[in-house]
Amino acid sequence: MNFGRGCPAVTSEKHGDDLIVTFAGNSGFTSENFAGKLLGENTAGGLIFGWSRLPRGNYIEPILSARAPAFHGASADVKIENFGQVASPVGKVTLLFGSNVVASGTVPALEPFGEAAVRLRLASKRPQREDKVTVRIERNGIEFVYALSVIRRSHSETQTKKPKSHHEPNR
Repeated sequence: MNFGRGCPAVTSEKHGDDLIVTFAGNSGFTSENFAGKLLGENTAGGLIFGWSRLPRGNYIEPILSARAPAFHGASADVKIENFGQVASPVGKVTLLFGSNVVASGTVPALEPFGEAAVRLRLASKRPQREDKVTVRIERNGIEFVYALSVIRRSHSETQTKKPKSHHEPNR
C-alpha cells in the first residue's frame, strides 16, 4: 500500500456501470504485486475504494485451504475448504512429516465455499508434538502447501488426557 504517494488521476470516463480512471506516474506494479488498489474520497467527502482486474490474472477460481490435521491412532483427518467463488475439481492431498510422505488421499470436488473432511491412513507412526507437518493439496497441476508446526490432538484424546497442573504452560 502506498498511503497517498501513488499516482494522481488524470482522466476518468463512464463505461456502462463502471468508471475507468487513468493515472499518471510510476504505478509500482511488479510481477509479484500487480493488483491495483484505490482508496480515496469523492467530492462530497465519502469513501471510495476499488481494485483493478488486470488481464493476466484469473480472479474466479477455486481457492483451497487446509486445516491442521487431527490425528486418531493410525489415521489423520484433514479439513479442506474451498474459499473460491467457483467449484473445485477433484484433487489430491498429501501429508508429510518433515520431508517424508506419510499419507495421501483424494480431495472430492467442492462447491464454492464448501468443505470436506478427508481421512488419511498413516503409512508410518504418527508425529510427535514438535514434528513439522505439511499438508499439500494438488489440483489441475497447481500445488497449495500448508506447513504447520502445531499438532492438534483429537477431541477424544483431549478428553482422556490427565489435566495439566496450573504451573505447566498450555501447549
